[in-house]
Amino acid sequence: EELPRGERVLPSDVVGQINQMLEHVVVKGTGQRARLPSYRVAGKTGTVRKINPEGGYLEGHYLALFAGFAPANEPQFVAVVMIDDPRGEFYYGGQVAAPVFRDIMATALRLYSIPGDIEPAGREVVVMPQLKQSGA
Repeated sequence: EELPRGERVLPSDVVGQINQMLEHVVVKGTGQRARLPSYRVAGKTGTVRKINPEGGYLEGHYLALFAGFAPANEPQFVAVVMIDDPRGEFYYGGQVAAPVFRDIMATALRLYSIPGDIEPAGREVVVMPQLKQSGA
C-alpha cells in the first residue's frame, strides 16, 4: 500500500525556529520534568481551567497537558498526555503531565532501541594531571 504524500506547509527555517522554542520549554521552561538524560526533547505544557456548564469556569478543576516529541533532532515518537482533573497539590501541565510523558517516551525509545542524541548530563570528561610518584 502506498503511503500518502505529505505537503510542506511551513518553510523549513520556520519549523527549525519552532522546534528550538519547543526544546527551550523542556530545557529551561515549564516542561523541564519531561527531560530525558540522553535525548533532546521538545514539547509544550498546557493548563486549562474546566468550563462550568452553567457559565464561567469550575473552581479548582483543570486539564493538565504536555505534548512533545523525541529525539528532537530527528523525531521518532510524538505523544500528548492529558490529565483530567489532577488531584493533589499540583495541577499544572509541567508538574503532572510532563513526568508522565517522560516515562512513556523513555519506554518507547528504549523498546525501539532509538539511540540517544546527546551525552547524558553529568558525564564530563575530566583530565587528571600526571602526578609524580614519591620515593616513599
